[in-house]
Amino acid sequence: MIYIHIPFCRSFCNYCGFYSIITAKQEQERQNKYVERLCNEISDRRSEILLSYGNTDDIVDTLYIGGGTPSSIDISHIENIVHSINNVLEEDTHQYDEFTIEMNPEDIVNKGESYLERLLNLGVNRVSMGIQSFDDKILSWMNRRHNVERAEKAYKLLRNVGFNNLSIDLIFGIPSLTLDAWQYSIDKAVDLSPEHISAYQLSIDENSVLAKKLDKGLFQEANEDLCKEQYDILCANLKKHGYEHYEISNFAKPSYEAIHNSSYWTRANYIGIGASAHSLIANNCRRANTASLEYTAEYEHLTAEDIVLENIMLSLRTSKGIDRAYLEKYSDKNKLDRYLKDNILQKIGSNIRIAESHFFVSDQIIADIVL
Repeated sequence: MIYIHIPFCRSFCNYCGFYSIITAKQEQERQNKYVERLCNEISDRRSEILLSYGNTDDIVDTLYIGGGTPSSIDISHIENIVHSINNVLEEDTHQYDEFTIEMNPEDIVNKGESYLERLLNLGVNRVSMGIQSFDDKILSWMNRRHNVERAEKAYKLLRNVGFNNLSIDLIFGIPSLTLDAWQYSIDKAVDLSPEHISAYQLSIDENSVLAKKLDKGLFQEANEDLCKEQYDILCANLKKHGYEHYEISNFAKPSYEAIHNSSYWTRANYIGIGASAHSLIANNCRRANTASLEYTAEYEHLTAEDIVLENIMLSLRTSKGIDRAYLEKYSDKNKLDRYLKDNILQKIGSNIRIAESHFFVSDQIIADIVL
């Protein structure tokens, strides 16, 4: 599985601190140089990429282009990146089990059907669209480029062109987001009927606009009770409409779970290409590219303890949970038994999972039980 990071955005959302830089349409030279560097990295890591497509049980055949805003750059750049990977694989084209690209609704509308058709021809079979809210006031507060009307138009364009695996993002836990407004956004999302919905509690990244306002006392986060109430409303509504809650923040129609992202939670090896992209190599080595257009690589070798903690933390984020014997080996038995007795943890076959009713406080549970 390969992740490609595109660090360009047309504007910054007020909560976002991911590595990205503002770019305008006319700033082609900077994009050209970055994509050239990406393609060189793909070539330089040829042996890793080829190894990732070997005949082993944990191979996940996916490509994910995220950011930033991948849809903010020219389609020719996306094509060059994909062709570079195909050259390494010595294939004219490669049909991935899942090929996802993140897109902004405004870009979809502005670039139109011909742009989307080129993505289809390139092999993209899944689109993740950051709608975030169906409330124009909330979108404006976030500093999003689109409004509700444009988001709905973008969604229809994707369907009309032939994309049949769409994911949309929503955000809750915003102080000004009322329960009625949140319910409306959920209803609108369900009416569109995407195959996948990701919903995240507002988090304030370091160096974001909101982080600076918070430091100055100009912003106050929503309280946890409100956030949990909004999360519970989300879970109940999506379950009612046939979405499976397969990970804390992710819901899918049957058989439409995200293959790429699900593999992160099982600690499958993956290759991250581009600025600030991460890789997991040979199960115990993490590579992190630095956050710069002229990025370099840094490495961290995980200890046995690190790997155990990651296995437990990531697996317990999912509805499948983790092997009971493995969890018992590395957990406080008394606390584990108590959580099972109180139905906060549940036995599912040979696995143990966190009950959906307690997904919201999963971090606290994991921290409490792990030795």
